[in-house]
Amino acid sequence: MGKEEKLNALYSEFITGKQNENTPIRDPKRVKMVCKWEQECEFDPTCESCWTPWTGDGKARFMVVAEAPSTRKKGSEGPCVAPPFNKVKDSKSDLSVLAEFIDENFTGIPYFTDVLKCGISNQTSAHKKAKFEKRFDKCRGFLEREIEILDPEFIIAVGSYAREKLKIILTDMQRPNVEVINLLHYSRNAALPVTTDEKKDLIWPLQLQDWLDKPIKNKDRLSNLKYFKNIK
Repeated sequence: MGKEEKLNALYSEFITGKQNENTPIRDPKRVKMVCKWEQECEFDPTCESCWTPWTGDGKARFMVVAEAPSTRKKGSEGPCVAPPFNKVKDSKSDLSVLAEFIDENFTGIPYFTDVLKCGISNQTSAHKKAKFEKRFDKCRGFLEREIEILDPEFIIAVGSYAREKLKIILTDMQRPNVEVINLLHYSRNAALPVTTDEKKDLIWPLQLQDWLDKPIKNKDRLSNLKYFKNIK
């Protein structure tokens, strides 16, 4: 069984869906999906996303792991299968910025997933943190299996929570050779007050310089430390 088939089988273990029997699991059509732990995790279908938890290429040499899927607006169509990589790249969302960067600097399509497979609704920080911890206990087995199947050379962690949990998982899996690179978050609320272009042209190339498949663009800007004076 190949990697794609193993990933589809893994998905089927965790999520049940009501869809046309002739529609492949990875087909980006909206389906009704239910996680087997939604009651234990206090999942709220009115404002939280339950997504097929990966998109991209199961044969990729690296993974991109974020914290959780974005929450969805009330009244929207509901849970959906994660869209193809090119659709993410063209979506003009915050995530599309990272997708564009990866497309410009790496060969092939990467594998995107999340630590948590369901989104967290916008609530108080204490409530949100509690949900993260409860759901991590349920979701970590899925992420461990993803890592086992993909056998990545390195993992790009998007956000401190993703990095923290990946370190725990890789230690428990006895996989010390898989490097975790902590990437400045692609959202507009990232820790440093930098523009999208500064992330794509400066910050991310520096953080990933040892792993890029293509030459770094704008090397002159990278070597000019004066350019970083506006970063507090």
